[in-house]
Amino acid sequence: MIKIAYYSASDSWDDWAQRLAPHLPSIQFVDLMSDDAMQADVALVWEPPPGRLAALPHLRGIIMQGQGVDYMMADASVPRDIPLVRLVDPDMSAALSHWAILAALDFWRDGPYYRAKQREKIWAPKPQRPAQGGIVGVMGVGAIGSVIAARFAGLGFRVKGWARTRRQLDQVAVYAGMDELDTFLQDVQILLSVLPLTPETRGIMNADLFAKLAPGACVINGGRGPQIVDDDLLVALESGQVGQQFLMSLKPNLCQSRTHFGHMIELLFGHMSRRKPIQKPRPNKWPPPLYQSWRARPRPIRLTGSVAISDLPPAF
Repeated sequence: MIKIAYYSASDSWDDWAQRLAPHLPSIQFVDLMSDDAMQADVALVWEPPPGRLAALPHLRGIIMQGQGVDYMMADASVPRDIPLVRLVDPDMSAALSHWAILAALDFWRDGPYYRAKQREKIWAPKPQRPAQGGIVGVMGVGAIGSVIAARFAGLGFRVKGWARTRRQLDQVAVYAGMDELDTFLQDVQILLSVLPLTPETRGIMNADLFAKLAPGACVINGGRGPQIVDDDLLVALESGQVGQQFLMSLKPNLCQSRTHFGHMIELLFGHMSRRKPIQKPRPNKWPPPLYQSWRARPRPIRLTGSVAISDLPPAF
């Protein structure tokens, strides 16, 4: 019997149990916060309370219900010797790419200008940017960023990618590490970040970074709000060094600030670049190692697969 400790603030485990049952007939779901969780083998969680996972003495694996790992990294008590698995949902990559392209093309084809002229009832066409050759920089070319980069390349943009480690992507010039960040930023006209929030990426989008972009560049943040130094972004907007911004999420206090909100009233997406689908990712599509590993082997292992992959940050 495999005991799965479940935690989610918004969903129950019923659907997960139903879909996993054909593959794992001997499973039992329990509430992560209950005493029964003390015997759990696996945690299937989303944003569990800090310290709770560390309290489970028999835990042999942690499965995230999504791709973000920032809150797990922020919890220093999470055991670093237990495999951490995140679910990579192909629909998430596709949906985020749609949002990124929407934001980028709105900038590239002067959407704010034409909306303003429409409100003013003025017909005033302006010279448009070339359809080919604009330079897009994607920060974070992993499971999501690589899909976004490829789709921008397919639209005729010159695409640069930046990652912590070296990798190869078709039609994308990839730069690696902080030593190559400045070279990556040079001449970028549309900067998109889908980086995870880690101690290294917190505040990475700052005055120094903005100054190295092409003048009037568009900044699109598809990651967590704390990646951006907000005051630096405002200064860059006021000076014209950044011409437009699209933000998926903000620090909560910014939504209360008229000064900040005035710059993004048409450009702020309330964490909706990719919302959960009506139907969850289907566990019966997961690769066999994910749902067989704890049954087959008593010791901790690293789980990998095409849909559910182990993606441990350096801290782990």
